[in-house]
Amino acid sequence: MKNRFFSYRPDFFVSLISFFIQIVFFVAFLLVFVSCGLETFYFLDPPINNRITENPSDPSERFFSFRTVTNSSSADIFTGTAVYYCLYNNYSTMTSNMASISNLIGEDYSDAAMNRVLNLGYQPIFLNDSDIIVPSSSGAVSVVIRLFTEGEYSAEVLINGSNVGVPLRTPLLTGFTFDPDKDNFPVPKETDGDVNYSSAFTEENTWYVAAYAVSIGRSLELTPVYSQVVPLGYLSFNYESNN
Repeated sequence: MKNRFFSYRPDFFVSLISFFIQIVFFVAFLLVFVSCGLETFYFLDPPINNRITENPSDPSERFFSFRTVTNSSSADIFTGTAVYYCLYNNYSTMTSNMASISNLIGEDYSDAAMNRVLNLGYQPIFLNDSDIIVPSSSGAVSVVIRLFTEGEYSAEVLINGSNVGVPLRTPLLTGFTFDPDKDNFPVPKETDGDVNYSSAFTEENTWYVAAYAVSIGRSLELTPVYSQVVPLGYLSFNYESNN
């Protein structure tokens, strides 16, 4: 006697199985498509600035300083902390550029300010053959950078109070204590890569140096990752006064 409510239909089960297979493939395709379209965001905490240097006249105060952070939550991409600088011979040009960078520094993560720093021609200070002032392995440390030798104060980089070397310009790898009579301390020229040159000096033989600290990393895709930049301020230096 045939069951009035159920009869075996092979074609029905084949269609049902085929339908489920199509669903599985569709979901798999959708997941792959969506995952390929997602952008991975990386975040680095910026250094902490102890103060903003505004060209003090007292040689004992003429330095940049800040404190690094561990970036422990991004240890897999964090490589260290760098300081970017630019030399200017015109004060107004420098302050205008600094204002354009400050306008891009906000509370939320963004590398817009760092991109502006790079577009303006800022270069990393070199220390011991590296453009990283403090490698990530050093942890959170205090940093003092004296660019110039002035009187009893020598050009140096201090990490937690210990001298670790002399800061050098990029790409010349020469010092900042400009001396026209010394090849290893050349006076900046218009064509130097770390110079923003104006036709008119604000003051004869005087150069200005603006600087920013930034945490740097490298993503899993091997692209650079930057934190917010931290303004360190600026200094001026008349190279004739040091001779």
